[in-house]
Order: sequence, then structure tokens, then C-alpha cells
Amino acid sequence: MMQETVGNTVGALQIAITISALLFGIVTMQCYQYLKSYPDDATIFKVLVAFDWLMELAQSVCVSYQMYVVAVMGPQSTRFVGFGVAVILGGLITAVVQSFFSLRLYKLLTPPSSYIGIFCMVIANLRCVTAFIFSQRVITQDVGVWRTHSFVLIIHSAVVGWCCD
Repeated sequence: MMQETVGNTVGALQIAITISALLFGIVTMQCYQYLKSYPDDATIFKVLVAFDWLMELAQSVCVSYQMYVVAVMGPQSTRFVGFGVAVILGGLITAVVQSFFSLRLYKLLTPPSSYIGIFCMVIANLRCVTAFIFSQRVITQDVGVWRTHSFVLIIHSAVVGWCCD
């Protein structure tokens, strides 16, 4: 049985990053359409959309940078600074967007149901904290170490995301 390394999984990584770039293009189009179609929306909403788009752009740049490093260095690349920063940005993007929708849910529902919004906001920010912890491991540890020692963090992030969604 072949051992999984960065060198023999570059193809899957390239496919995932290509799909990610395609999805970023769709997000760009949606942001443009929103800003063009709703010029009278509150400034805070437009700032939030622009901020989210900028973080998505930075995340795409980080992931593309990391793909370049892996493609050039091959199996010698064992540290993933680009992916670590992308995980931080992903955690921030998720926390901001889910907190926004949680706040809207809190305002929409009447007490005691409105506390669902507060609960969702808390767990969205817990997921962000998990992303920060995981990204620190991705940046500072070799791939073999963080893959084996971060299983609980990955499961925690997934379960919290499912609960909030």
C-alpha cells in the first residue's frame, strides 16, 4: 500500500484549488451584482459584503500560493503556511457571516426562541477559535504531525458548523 504524501496527492490538491478558484469567481459575481442591484442598502451591509469578499480574495491567494509551493518543491514541502493562513481566514469569514445571520435570527424570533440566535453566534465564534488553533498547527508542524494529532479539532469544527447551519 502506498503511503500518502504531499508528492503523490498534488493532483487532488490541484483539482480542489481549481474548483475553489471557480467558486471564488462566483462569489465575486454575486458581490458585484449585490452592490450594483441594491445601492440603497445600509452602508454596514455593503461594507460587510466588501469585507467578506476581501477575505475570500486573501484566502484564494493563500491557497494558490501554497499550491505553487507544493508544485515547485514537491515532497520537500512539509510546512503549509499558505494553508494555515487560509484556515484562519476561513474561520473569520465563517464567524462573520454566521454571526450576521445569527443576529438576524435573534431579532426575528421572539423570546425565548430568540436565544437560538445567540446560541448560533456563540458556536460560530467557537468554530473560529478552533480554526485559529488548527491553523497554528498547520503553520508550525509537519503535515504528518498535524494530520494525526488534529482529528478532534477537525471533528469539532465540523460538528459546530453542522449545529450552526
